[in-house]
Amino acid sequence: WSYQRVDAKPGIGSFAISVQDVQPFGDGVRVKLNLGNPSTAVVSGVALKLKYGPREPASSDPDFGQHYSTWLSSLQSKEENLTAELQPGAWNPVTVTLPKIDAKNFGYLEVSISNRSISLARR
Repeated sequence: WSYQRVDAKPGIGSFAISVQDVQPFGDGVRVKLNLGNPSTAVVSGVALKLKYGPREPASSDPDFGQHYSTWLSSLQSKEENLTAELQPGAWNPVTVTLPKIDAKNFGYLEVSISNRSISLARR
């Protein structure tokens, strides 16, 4: 699996995020993510902020500045509050539906994460 590290802000902890699958769904796409919790803490109150849209224009494009500005303004956003806790030392599967984008145009996903609490074992 290919993954990216994301630090929780606000919250505590670093997480690994990987995209497992993207499928058309209604007027958008359904994205299956794996959220890796490498810590020994159970993480709860997790919220995801997702920014998505078409693939970013190539920086080698002679009109990159204009295309980038257009692309940036085309991005959509969505917030998703997770009801499940992120289990420690594990990949936690999460499915999100992103509306108003055709699957063939979906090429960019940015994810930020926050959490309200962690639970640690008492010794």
